[in-house]
Amino acid sequence: PAGFTRTPRGIFIFYITDQTDALLWGLDLDATLVHSQKLSSTLRASYLWAKQIRREDYFVGLPPPNLDYDLSFSPDVNWLDKMSVSLNARVVFEQHQHPRIIPVDDFLNAPQLDIDRFSGEAKDFDILAPPPAYVLFSMNLSVTRNKLTYYFAIDNLLNQSYRQYTDRLRYFADGLGRNYKMRIRYSF
Repeated sequence: PAGFTRTPRGIFIFYITDQTDALLWGLDLDATLVHSQKLSSTLRASYLWAKQIRREDYFVGLPPPNLDYDLSFSPDVNWLDKMSVSLNARVVFEQHQHPRIIPVDDFLNAPQLDIDRFSGEAKDFDILAPPPAYVLFSMNLSVTRNKLTYYFAIDNLLNQSYRQYTDRLRYFADGLGRNYKMRIRYSF
């Protein structure tokens, strides 16, 4: 964020995007284990590190480290061409690489107290600390018969309350609750 602006509808955050020299490196790991002909599991991990070179400061909105684990089962059902059921656990860790936090009240009261929030080298800030770590579970089912494939999925199976660090709506609201999805695909 670059600051706040007051409008008749209330106070809103505004952003100014500028280029800078930065150092970035990341790591993506993916491993699949086939337990049997019908059962397999996949583990994925992701990590990103980035820092501004001139300012020696972190960026706002870098994705936090995360882990995904999928367990898939594909039974043989005589009257179906293919069937697959999978369970997924997604662990999103708290982001510790973030710029300084200036709460909204401190930022708005700074001019009255004659405080310059932009003195010094660290010009970047965020108004809300990164959300805590969370775990989300989901389930997927796909069934194929002839040329039709039916998909059914439930995301956030336990209806966990969470906020995603990379989502700008995290300042105002939690992420999606339990979400049901259904899809039908016809192959021709």
